[in-house]
Amino acid sequence: MAPSTIHVTPRGGAWQVAQEGAADILSEHSTATEAERAALEHARDQPEPIVVVHDRYFRARLLNARRPGRGTRR
Repeated sequence: MAPSTIHVTPRGGAWQVAQEGAADILSEHSTATEAERAALEHARDQPEPIVVVHDRYFRARLLNARRPGRGTRR
């Protein structure tokens, strides 16, 4: 299964959370921290989540969206 990617992006003084390829945003927040928390909440339901945070300076970083204990089984 392909991983699902959730993006956190600045937009006009706010921060948006959106699923890659979706037409609508998932949520909008007043701070980057709130948006990152929301993105991680949305990612929790995905089997292989990737959360990418884009800052105001066109840099991007990945957030660890995996919950403890969701690793590979031995």
